[in-house]
Amino acid sequence: MSTIRIIATKVIRRFKFGTDKIKIGIVTKTDRWERTEVDTGVDDQFVEAAKKNISQFPSGIDGVYMKETPRPDRKDNRTHFTALALNRKKEVLDSLHFRI
Repeated sequence: MSTIRIIATKVIRRFKFGTDKIKIGIVTKTDRWERTEVDTGVDDQFVEAAKKNISQFPSGIDGVYMKETPRPDRKDNRTHFTALALNRKKEVLDSLHFRI
């Protein structure tokens, strides 16, 4: 799906969704960039957005990770997170915008 390679992530929460245990976190390093920190409060905001939208991802994922911090959409100017669903090998299974 994505040509970006995830190298490192940071788990900020875990929760149960149906029979799956899902990690929610932040992508901290890819083959293209490295994130050193996220603004205070953004991680909590992402957790809430991820929980609200988790049903939109395929079942069996290992976790949902923030790729991009909140920013306006170019098309409609609504603020959103860009989230990635990863498997245990940190391969991208799906990508979604979480509107906030």
